[in-house]
Amino acid sequence: MSASSTPPAEEIIAAPREPMPRVYFVSLVLILLAAFLLRIVGIKHGLPYAYNLDESNYYVTRAIRMVNGSLNPQWFVNPPGFTYILAAGFKVLSGGGRGFTEVYARNPEPVWILARTISALLGTAAAGLLYAAGAKLFDRRVGLFATAILSVGFLPVFYGHIAVNDSPLLVPLCLALYGAAGILKGGGRRYWAAAGIGLGLACSIKYTGGMVAIAILFAAWPRRGDRTKIMLSVAGLGLITFLVTNPYAILDWTHFRADLGHQSEATSGPGKLGQTGSGGVLYYLGVMTWGLGWVPALLALAGAIRLVTKDFAKARVLLLAPAAYLVFVGLHTRWFGRWGMPAVPFVCLLAGYSASELLTFVKERQPRVLIPAALALVFAVTAQGALASIHLDQVLSRTDTRTLARQWMKSNIPKGARVVVEPGVVPDAWLRDLSLSTQGRLRKRRWQVWTMPDWGINSPDQYPRVLNPKLVQRYSRQGWCWLVTSSTQRGRVERNPAAAPNAIRFYQRLFSQGHLMFRVKPWAADATAVPFSFDDSFDYRPSEYMRPGPVISVYRLRGGRCGAK
Repeated sequence: MSASSTPPAEEIIAAPREPMPRVYFVSLVLILLAAFLLRIVGIKHGLPYAYNLDESNYYVTRAIRMVNGSLNPQWFVNPPGFTYILAAGFKVLSGGGRGFTEVYARNPEPVWILARTISALLGTAAAGLLYAAGAKLFDRRVGLFATAILSVGFLPVFYGHIAVNDSPLLVPLCLALYGAAGILKGGGRRYWAAAGIGLGLACSIKYTGGMVAIAILFAAWPRRGDRTKIMLSVAGLGLITFLVTNPYAILDWTHFRADLGHQSEATSGPGKLGQTGSGGVLYYLGVMTWGLGWVPALLALAGAIRLVTKDFAKARVLLLAPAAYLVFVGLHTRWFGRWGMPAVPFVCLLAGYSASELLTFVKERQPRVLIPAALALVFAVTAQGALASIHLDQVLSRTDTRTLARQWMKSNIPKGARVVVEPGVVPDAWLRDLSLSTQGRLRKRRWQVWTMPDWGINSPDQYPRVLNPKLVQRYSRQGWCWLVTSSTQRGRVERNPAAAPNAIRFYQRLFSQGHLMFRVKPWAADATAVPFSFDDSFDYRPSEYMRPGPVISVYRLRGGRCGAK
């Protein structure tokens, strides 16, 4: 339906609603069940430790503090919408929240499982809302295709396993797209409300979710008579929703403004050492080929071209927002696959539209092969994502390399030893528990554990710049005789050795003067080492991975206070 033929709102509202055909209902239920299963299998990965540092340092731990303390997150680099959702879930789990911190300290696993289950449920809910958006904007068949792609796509499935804000962000984005679809079709205030609430929630879960405002704007654009009213209503409701779900943006304005500035600096600062790709825009386009699959990515491209020529009003809604967003994030000096997530629902809808158009083409010319063609097309759009997600579930269901290293260290490093662990690899709880031993009711120090080999750095990203070969002698001289290294740090140095020559020499000196006591790898013994990539190192997508975690190596130094060479 073109913009010029959009019926009035009262006609849309008065039109009888057709019940969902049984085949569509059953298909949707099965797709959503598959979506949840793919996200819930392996949900206990790493426990009792959360090795994703964003998960362990920000969202879950801050939500735990909220249960018995202040609702002020005191951290606005990312907005607290998802943190509040977790805190509400913890409140219910604890039956009121009394003593929840103590409960968590005694047994943290149920808390982590609940947090990750909430993320998995929200990721599944997003797939259901995407069906509604696709059915409203096009038809039920487009909605089913889009939902299937989102349900099995590797990138949304991976982040559905982790209690961070990337998977939950998809819920308000899809809600806002549903509202935008209704607005474009001439729908009334309930669609305005869906768009406004979705926009506000998206911004309160992740600031970049605000990109969906572009889609809402162009959905309202053809509505000349009430365009201004719609836009003001959506903007006002979005602002109210954002402030209700992020009240300390006003109540703690100074802190909020400072953290927003920090977020801007973090994304526009110098590129991370070891970063792959030659440019952000191309990188994010590539993310869609492995995050959702090559077939969905190519179908989305074909769907975009087709939609521009067939229905420009819908093309503006689905194309301009992700295009503007990918250019915006792509022009920054740092890029990660997860930052492409806001564009994922748009790509799924475009791919679903293209797949549906293909089936229409087959039906018009070869109706007898429609069912085989439909089955083949379903397989084509879901196979890559499903296989990658099933492999991910298998990987996450196995013991993390850092857990295996910790077990070896507890059994083989003598008490009283001094141990250096490279930063940015394990959470604080792992280090704290490793350095303490329990004897009855007492916790005594097992080792001295240090994560920063020098002063003047406050982030794991800065670690390589302080490495130099003299540190090996310094450690030996001061009695820091055990060094735990990881491919997370070493890999980024070796990926770009010219940018960190002193770090390269540090590792060379360590290899020559240290004795390798233990090493555990995340891939099979006969597999070739996977080249370093920030995304691959944290999401374990390559088929060589058989367990989560980096390569962990434990070295024993010689000389100085560490004994004879």
